[in-house]
Amino acid sequence: MPVLLLALATLPLTAQTPTIRARASLVMVPVTVLDHHGDAVDGLGPSDFTLSSDGVPQPFHLDTTDTIDAPISLAVAVQTSGNSAAALVKIRKIASMLGPMLGGDRARLALFSYADQVTLLQPFTSNDSSLDAAFARLKPGPPISGTLLDAVNQAIPLLAAESGRRRVLLIIGESRDRGSKVKIEDVLPAIEHDAIEVYALTYSAYATAFASRPSDLQPPEGGGLLSVFTELGRLAKTNTAEALVQAGGGERFSFVTRSSLERLITRLSDHIHSQYLLSFTPASTTPAGLHQIAVTLTDHSRYTLHARPAYYWAGE
Repeated sequence: MPVLLLALATLPLTAQTPTIRARASLVMVPVTVLDHHGDAVDGLGPSDFTLSSDGVPQPFHLDTTDTIDAPISLAVAVQTSGNSAAALVKIRKIASMLGPMLGGDRARLALFSYADQVTLLQPFTSNDSSLDAAFARLKPGPPISGTLLDAVNQAIPLLAAESGRRRVLLIIGESRDRGSKVKIEDVLPAIEHDAIEVYALTYSAYATAFASRPSDLQPPEGGGLLSVFTELGRLAKTNTAEALVQAGGGERFSFVTRSSLERLITRLSDHIHSQYLLSFTPASTTPAGLHQIAVTLTDHSRYTLHARPAYYWAGE
């Protein structure tokens, strides 16, 4: 039976309804289950899952995201290299979709751009006008650049400061990193430590150009856990976005046209709001630090799981 590894967030709980705002003695496990069409599966129960931490089976409680009082904070990191000019034409037009996708007024969004350097275009806000203005400032920069890992590294502390909320990072860009100073082995543990869900919308800079009008384009400016992280590090050499997504328990989609991008935003919204949350309390002897976790489906042949490979436990 294939085992899918997943990381858990150390999240709070109240005595009455599940929430992300009380004592930190519970580990919450966000799990996305998809059918063979890639659609979210609902209606599963506790008997459909098994969960183990560091190889030890754990009793757990099951909730769904619609029963959890957990507003979302989304950091969006957009590649703005010159060869991304065609994609930016499409990306600038999706700002109005993101707020409603994440829960309307309760959602908070931040926007980063990255090419040869990373720029915070908009700190976390719920103001639609501010977000529209920030997306309008996405401009193509140096021709071939894309410091993806540096962008993720700068987004992590902003997300970590969003306490009591689900922390989600959305990468929009090419799948590979180009010239970051930060290394993948520095970023992956931080994603697990702060329980950040990672999703990616990737594209080929050359394919998207064929789906754009020449008049749309703007001229660019200027020329156990060790094995898990080791494998993700190897993957990152050829597909950085996929390695980050696997570490964050999310999904990666690819787009070419504006319509396909909009469809994927809608699908992403559906998946984020259709997750299962498995929760358990680690044993009192569990040491502080990162721990591996594995979740399986009892009928694994019909569906697939997406979740992180590790969780951080602060100890008691």
